[in-house]
Amino acid sequence: MAMAGAEYEKSEKILSMLANDLESSSSDQFILSQEDFAGHLIGRDKGRKVYPRLTKHLRILNRAFSKFDVSFLFFTRNEDDWLRSCYVQNLKYRTAFSSFNGFERNFREGFNWDNVLEKPKDTFNKALHIREYNTEPTDGISAILEHFELGENIENIDISSPQANVSPAADVVEGLEHINQFSDSKPTAWFAKRKLMAKTQYEHPLNESHSNWPPDVSFNSECGLPALARRASSRVPTQELPDILPDINVDLKNLAQQMIPENKTLPNASRADIEIQSRILEYHFRGKSRLAHLNALAISYLRRDSRHTKKASDLFHRIWDECGLILVNELATRWLISVLQTFADHGRNEQQRIIGTTGYFYGNVMKIYEGERAIEGHPQDATYENSTPQTKNEFRGMDRFDLGGTDLMLNTNALALEISSKDPVAGLVLEEFLVRVKTSKNVFSRLDQSRAKMSIDKVNFSDTWCFFEKPTSST
Repeated sequence: MAMAGAEYEKSEKILSMLANDLESSSSDQFILSQEDFAGHLIGRDKGRKVYPRLTKHLRILNRAFSKFDVSFLFFTRNEDDWLRSCYVQNLKYRTAFSSFNGFERNFREGFNWDNVLEKPKDTFNKALHIREYNTEPTDGISAILEHFELGENIENIDISSPQANVSPAADVVEGLEHINQFSDSKPTAWFAKRKLMAKTQYEHPLNESHSNWPPDVSFNSECGLPALARRASSRVPTQELPDILPDINVDLKNLAQQMIPENKTLPNASRADIEIQSRILEYHFRGKSRLAHLNALAISYLRRDSRHTKKASDLFHRIWDECGLILVNELATRWLISVLQTFADHGRNEQQRIIGTTGYFYGNVMKIYEGERAIEGHPQDATYENSTPQTKNEFRGMDRFDLGGTDLMLNTNALALEISSKDPVAGLVLEEFLVRVKTSKNVFSRLDQSRAKMSIDKVNFSDTWCFFEKPTSST
């Protein structure tokens, strides 16, 4: 990897150390097999040429193992097949491309193996051997052993169950493309991709237990917050709405492939009209998928009490049962919180409602905290100047803490993650939100970065980082 990343001094040092170890070995033949010796696969950096430093890499290898008789075996695959394979690898780990046509346009010009290997052939002559790639998983192992006249050793190597690097199924590739095209959080796209490639299967709960809707809210005369009780009692308005939702059996995957035009304009009218609300949502979701819009429209119905609540609920749950893995990274964080609130109100079981309620309050408290910091004029990523509280506590019982002297943040995040495991559908949304928190600038990152910057290591709290990991760098 050092060589592929152009860290040549480091890679040559490591290879020379390896050569010294091999020289003292009782064996006299060695095989090093690693595609990254040729360089990064296309798409892993900003370059557009295939293995542009291949000759240099071979020279480094040859020089590091100068005490040995070195020869190289390079497999060539049909260029079109190889490009498509590289594209799928790129989809799995990166977010720059969402169609093979775009990937091919970026890398195809001037690419063929004759051009790539021309200089290496001239430089290494008979020491460089070219072999055509065969899709049989064991072919590479057999070819290496046979080429270096070690074919009789094949019987001594168990290659009956090779760990082939098989490309994902077509539907998974489509999902990866969707994530790349519509991602609202590219730094966390890997999370949805990992879940998608694992083909996480959802099962409907055996015993569905929906809550009453609208909520049965009543307070006795002794309620300590009578004004707030009036607000709570009227949280859900009752409205007579037209049904502009699609059929309950609508093709969700088709909606996922349709993009809302970028030229949508914001209506100058009240969102109380559900048709106006739909147009407002189209404006806010311009450039996103029709599936994301339908999710938001279903939520809009479910914020109200109408005769279409069941249909909206059924659509909402279909979306997250069938398409949650491709939708979760597309949504802006504020919409993740809206989805969690909807699970709190309309979850099909107690687990979904617990997850939704947890995520809703976790997310909104963070909004309040970050909003107050912005009002105070503090940069979101600025570390703290002090490690102890500087103001008087005006709320008895809400104890202050010294920086690095509490496990409050760690336990809060650990419990939230534990709660997310109670249901795979709603839990996916909460886990995505937690991953975004971990990779963003916020109260948790400020606490950890400040603690690292000040080298604070208090007894009994040495490992109580907010996500149980020490930050890799401080700001």
